[in-house]
Amino acid sequence: MRRLPLRNNIPESDALGIFEKCRAAELCRKTAVTFHRGHRSREGNQIRNQHQKLHLMTYISLRITVPS
Repeated sequence: MRRLPLRNNIPESDALGIFEKCRAAELCRKTAVTFHRGHRSREGNQIRNQHQKLHLMTYISLRITVPS
């Protein structure tokens, strides 16, 4: 499965770590299935956009709450 670039400045390693810890596992699963099937539908795009926003917000909350 080819990797899709995130549309923000999160380093890929951090983004992948967040993906593993993602609180919305069902959304991640649906997104992975959608990408895997190669759907270019409107629904697929909405899922992808929600998914990326979710990871951005998770990343921000992790940066705020977890001391580095």
